[in-house]
Amino acid sequence: MLDNVLRIATRQSPLALWQAHYVKARLEASHPGLAVELVPMVTR
Repeated sequence: MLDNVLRIATRQSPLALWQAHYVKARLEASHPGLAVELVPMVTR
């Protein structure tokens, strides 16, 4: 069963995290029923 969660993968750098949090906030504001989860990842 599908849940109403959108997962956004993001690098852990300060800029990438800021951008991901910004997008998360905008999505949640414009889509109240949507849950957005950030998934930090490490690149090599």
